[in-house]
Amino acid sequence: MQYGESIQPMAQASELFGDSVIYRALKTDQFESGLLCLEPGKTAGYDGGHKNADELFYVVEGTACVEYPATGKQVLVKQGELIVNDRDLPHVVSNPGTEPLKLLFVCCAEH
Repeated sequence: MQYGESIQPMAQASELFGDSVIYRALKTDQFESGLLCLEPGKTAGYDGGHKNADELFYVVEGTACVEYPATGKQVLVKQGELIVNDRDLPHVVSNPGTEPLKLLFVCCAEH
């Protein structure tokens, strides 16, 4: 992939992560990005956090519930909103809505 080229995440190979499907769009030495797709009422896999790397979630479609098991905190993130997950903080994404969830994630490179 050359810089400045358009990326079609859902055209990339997919992988299952819990009940979700992940399309990894791009990975460089600086960051990784992709699209997490999750049907209503389903839960993605447990993410143990990223060593020394913050992660950004942007909800493209639907609503995400991001739970942080270590703190007991839950955050609802709606279409058009984004949040930053602190480095090393485990989290789980679920879809409490009635529409499919499409969540863009971008994670800094782990150093």
